[in-house]
Amino acid sequence: MTLPSEEKIIALLDAIEVSIRNAIALNSLINTLNESDELSSAADNTFGVHGLNITMQSYIENLLLILSRLLDRGPDVASLSILMEKFKQHPGLIDRYAKQAENWTLDQSEWVKLKLHKTIQEYDDLLESEDFSNMRKILKDFRNTYLAHTLMRGEIDKPEFYYLDHMTVNLVPIYESMRNCITGGFPNYEDYVDVRNKYSNDFLKVLIAGFKSQS
Repeated sequence: MTLPSEEKIIALLDAIEVSIRNAIALNSLINTLNESDELSSAADNTFGVHGLNITMQSYIENLLLILSRLLDRGPDVASLSILMEKFKQHPGLIDRYAKQAENWTLDQSEWVKLKLHKTIQEYDDLLESEDFSNMRKILKDFRNTYLAHTLMRGEIDKPEFYYLDHMTVNLVPIYESMRNCITGGFPNYEDYVDVRNKYSNDFLKVLIAGFKSQS
């Protein structure tokens, strides 16, 4: 079986990268705004709180859609699931990237081979874990019922804040590990999380000051 080209794998990886970074940014904003008692107090009993609620809802729905896309399966889909499927369908991909790792500053071919096997298994274990599997089902049902369509299904379970955080926090290191093995780069998403948290806190200060100025 012919292996997917290097260009296609990198294109898939880069497309997933966009979703990963957007998920980190949105997750930071949601957590920062949702956990601020000072913001809740400043916004309470103002007309502006309605705009804040709509903004938060849009952040939550956007993150929900991004996480759903990262887990999607299907033709022409750029997702972690598809990336993993390609490696399982084409075991030669592991050999390809292990071979490339021979030319790193230090020969890391065996490390890359072991790391790829381990990361693919970690992804499978994550999807099969009871908590993650339940969260994924709730997100999928909510997306299909309320976001992608408007279906007359009656009441369904709604995602909790911590679902989105839990899923983001678990998917990011899996992508980071795959990118490291495929490209030889060492992306540090902990640094990116720190940057996004700073941006979120700065935004929080602006919101609080704005609400207080109206009181």
